Amino acid sequence: MKTIFFILACITVSCVQSQLYYNYPYEFELGNIQNHYFSGSEYTGSINLFKSQKEMKKFMVRQVNEINIYYDKKNRKKEYTTELKYNKLGRLLEVKSKDWHKKNEYQNDSLMTYSSTLSKKKLSETKMTYEDARCTSVTEFRKGKEAYSRNYEYRHDGKISRTSWKRKNYTGEMKYTYTENNKIARTELYRNGKLKNVWNYECKPEGQVLASLKQESLSSTCKYNEESSDGSYIIFTRSIKKGIPYLLKQSFTKDSLKISSNYYVKDSVLLSSNTYNLETNSWTNNSYRKNKLISQEIIIQDDQERIISLVLYARRKMKLSYSYKNEYDTEGRIINNEYTSGRKKHGVSKTLSFYDSKGLLEKTQQFYNGKLNHEQKLSFLYF
Repeated sequence: MKTIFFILACITVSCVQSQLYYNYPYEFELGNIQNHYFSGSEYTGSINLFKSQKEMKKFMVRQVNEINIYYDKKNRKKEYTTELKYNKLGRLLEVKSKDWHKKNEYQNDSLMTYSSTLSKKKLSETKMTYEDARCTSVTEFRKGKEAYSRNYEYRHDGKISRTSWKRKNYTGEMKYTYTENNKIARTELYRNGKLKNVWNYECKPEGQVLASLKQESLSSTCKYNEESSDGSYIIFTRSIKKGIPYLLKQSFTKDSLKISSNYYVKDSVLLSSNTYNLETNSWTNNSYRKNKLISQEIIIQDDQERIISLVLYARRKMKLSYSYKNEYDTEGRIINNEYTSGRKKHGVSKTLSFYDSKGLLEKTQQFYNGKLNHEQKLSFLYF
């Protein structure tokens, strides 16, 4: 039995993420974890204090005081303090540390309208505007001068119809058209006023991708499935990206449990494979280059699909790259994480986590080759 489905490629994922990102520039749900800050150059402490906005509102945290203590080889320590303030909806208002200061402002305590970061006497600012709770513009400033701007236009049903952006001498624009069923049909990318790329989302009735026109980069994805008499089924997803055909084959049990997937380029060159072992509740994920295995990841889960251990083999001779193990308490929180590097000189890192009576993280201790090298202490003030 063969059933046909049509699905749109996710060419607008970046745009959708941008829309979400600019509604909540520093705070948005990703994998059910509330991220408070950018990673990298931004402050990254206490990122996963709360699993969701609901938990933040539940605990009604007004302020977090964080102390990070670092120990050197001679057991000398350096201590750094950070103060974080939130509003009643759990939105970050301010972060203060020795040489870093962030401030955020919101509309109705929810939609961020202004954010500033002062680091090493360098000030960066971002301003956002909204209409009907939808972001209409984002403007970034460096040293008081506009460095980047982005604007959004919407249809009456709330779908994005046009985005445009400007950075120094560069301008960009993305236009979107939709079908009668309100599914995206076409997107057009312009740079400095000239049409640079077109994505056309159409499939043949039998589930095959349409041939790409020379002036278009066809990014349609067509999906269809084949069912067996025992109820199990396989989903095939065919796509073209920049003129290159790809095939994703995913196998499921009759209970819709995914047991394997293979990803090919040009239908025959294997790029990756994922296989589930029901007996051990584990996944083996392989990556290939020119049909040769270049990395293998083995993940073992518990009955709640939490990762118990992960091992990655890579490099030329498929040597151990790294591995880690997690231990959880009865509430499902990680209390012990052990990381082992495949390189002997990097040793073993172990992190212990402790929680208070409310279930909030109050202390972590990190050991390197059995010796304490970092300690984090957290205290909370409530509304």
